[in-house]
Amino acid sequence: MYPEPMTTAETAPPRTGNTADNPHGQSGLISVIIPTFNEVRRIGRCISRVRQAAKTEGPLEIIVVDGGSDDGTAQSAILADSIVISSKGRSNQLNRGAEIARGEILFFLHATISLPDGALMEIRRALANGFDGGGFSNRFVGYEKKIQRLRKILSFGLGDYGRSDNLTFYGDNGIFVRRSVFRSLGGFADIHVMEDYEFSRRLAKSYSAKRIMSPRLAVLPRRHLKSGLLKTRLQWISVYSLYKLGLPTVWIRRIYSDPREHRRLQ
Repeated sequence: MYPEPMTTAETAPPRTGNTADNPHGQSGLISVIIPTFNEVRRIGRCISRVRQAAKTEGPLEIIVVDGGSDDGTAQSAILADSIVISSKGRSNQLNRGAEIARGEILFFLHATISLPDGALMEIRRALANGFDGGGFSNRFVGYEKKIQRLRKILSFGLGDYGRSDNLTFYGDNGIFVRRSVFRSLGGFADIHVMEDYEFSRRLAKSYSAKRIMSPRLAVLPRRHLKSGLLKTRLQWISVYSLYKLGLPTVWIRRIYSDPREHRRLQ
């Protein structure tokens, strides 16, 4: 089930009734949940893009769950409906956002994703057609061809580690799910890496999942820009392979550094 954060949550009051006792949430409302850590340069733009989509694609709420940023991210997320201060950790942050969400549809979005026109409508269409959740195809802004070429070369014999066409998804695929289904699955597992992959595997195994081919989410390839294309892809192969071998995720996390972290000023 949803883990309690180590830090007391501080949230803006919801605009309408609470759905804590309603596993289905508020009908028609999409809860966009954005986990953040040191995203001051991107969170404002991400929220604005979601707000723009809401004008023509139906009602939504935006929940930012910040993992203790020291760069002013929470203050820059003022246009969100709710801002939650939580302990750092992707699984914990995602679950905390889902816990306070009011919508019947949960949509987990990274701050590095630019939401394209029509994405929310495609989520609604997929669920209206009987699917219970899924994710999007994506593209890496400015580096798509190079990354795809490396992926094909380096993934030889390693299966689905970087693919979503087999209904396994990562955070930059924009996972969406019915609120009731998310609750029945117990949310994201309390692990240090691969929480999105692990959740999507359980979703596809027990429910009907869909990959939305178009529109594709536009993703800023931050890790690739920081560490280089080859090193990043090799890291991903290592993470995927070690995870499939069953090594503790706390060990695996050590080889997959977070590009948002930086040294605090002394």
